[in-house]
Amino acid sequence: MTASGPRPPASRWGRRVGAPLAALERVASVGLLVTIFLAVCLQIVYRYVLRTPLQWTDELARYSLVWLTFIAAAFVMARNRHIAVDVLTKVLPPGILRVFTAGALAVAGLTCGWAALISWGTVERWASRTSTALQIPMSLVMAAPLVGFGLMALHAFVNALRAAREPRDVVERTQHDVPEDQEVLL
Repeated sequence: MTASGPRPPASRWGRRVGAPLAALERVASVGLLVTIFLAVCLQIVYRYVLRTPLQWTDELARYSLVWLTFIAAAFVMARNRHIAVDVLTKVLPPGILRVFTAGALAVAGLTCGWAALISWGTVERWASRTSTALQIPMSLVMAAPLVGFGLMALHAFVNALRAAREPRDVVERTQHDVPEDQEVLL
């Protein structure tokens, strides 16, 4: 419940499904990052200390990075923390901001959904092949964009519904916590 009544359906759904899904994406991202780190460290030890390089660690690190890219992107979309141009969001009135933000997120969701559909064809084309060292189905590797874009589309649509009802909540999550009087140096 909010001060003005029951929570909108998007917020309830976001708490019940979206939040645990984002937590799972975070855990998977950390696990993939640890996998990459360990595979690279193992390769260094075997290659330069033991002088017998392992064949599979490079593939494991590479394919883990592919999955990390898409799963972490979905996590970022769930939190609405992707890079964004937010010049207009500070000056738009609430009604226009609601339409603008929800529309932008809906377009992002449609684009990610379209990319997920295209990815399905790639998964099917690579189904009969296996990786060289790990001997895993390449369709498993090629499924990373399908899963990642699908999750990003889901999160974008949930955020669009939330923005349609509570635009400032969604917009505020995109802005950095840097005071306006401090210059950001890149």
